[in-house]
Amino acid sequence: MARRRIFWERYVSSVEQQLDAPDDENGAKVTPVTFSPHGLIPITSPMLYTKHLDMWTGHTNFDITEDIIFGLNEIPGVEVLMPITRYSFRVGFKTKARLFNLDDIKTDIEILCKTKDDVMSGFTPKQRELIREEKKIVESSPYWLIFIFPNGHIYSVASEIYSKEYVKKQKVLKDAQEKIGGTLLESSHLDVRRVQNGKA
Repeated sequence: MARRRIFWERYVSSVEQQLDAPDDENGAKVTPVTFSPHGLIPITSPMLYTKHLDMWTGHTNFDITEDIIFGLNEIPGVEVLMPITRYSFRVGFKTKARLFNLDDIKTDIEILCKTKDDVMSGFTPKQRELIREEKKIVESSPYWLIFIFPNGHIYSVASEIYSKEYVKKQKVLKDAQEKIGGTLLESSHLDVRRVQNGKA
């Protein structure tokens, strides 16, 4: 069976392309219109949802099932969701204020669709969001640990130096993991390792 894949393509509506098109050689510009109960009305930029959302089409080599659609709807940051065909769907993300990280949202979608193995693949979208927020707090330090308890609670440690105190807390968390389970994320200067069962 072929490995699942998603190809991402930015979506720009044909109406938006017409609005953005330069005037013709005679200086005329074609304005798109739409039908309404009051007759034809011109479409202007503020009316387009694509001006307010960052729209992407996901092309897949696997079926877009009901479970996938329901799962996509639960991912934080997905504001608009449109199944298009058996192998494609369209999602919209906020463009204003950048309240969500587009790369994180795409990663969550790829994890849900099982097209990507990721350090966060064992967590729900909401848990991944909380872990990323915690990581933003501690990652300014060269040495840090994030421990996710089996009940979902998060505990973190950050240090500017590889001190005895840091090593002691690291050992305590690894011991806790062996006894009660959970997941330990830790920095290693250049990358982040997921430690399971006390082994990197």
